[in-house]
Amino acid sequence: MVSASEKKIKHMFEDCTEKSNKNSQSLKKLPYETRLKRSGLYSLERRILRGDLIKTFKILTGEEHIDPSTFFQLAAQVYDEHIN
Repeated sequence: MVSASEKKIKHMFEDCTEKSNKNSQSLKKLPYETRLKRSGLYSLERRILRGDLIKTFKILTGEEHIDPSTFFQLAAQVYDEHIN
């Protein structure tokens, strides 16, 4: 037996899927940048950059178990090397 809340969620999902399919058909003929703007999405390049920035932050803050010096040279180290 399916509960009322499960039916409501299923109905909402089906509505969302139907709207998405209709929307994608109307956007199909538009240029890539226009489709992205109307869909509220970012370009692939921007999503890749965002992912890279998040990964860099995680490496530098120690959330990733990677030695930051493998990829980065901190500014203080660069400054000291140029003076000496």
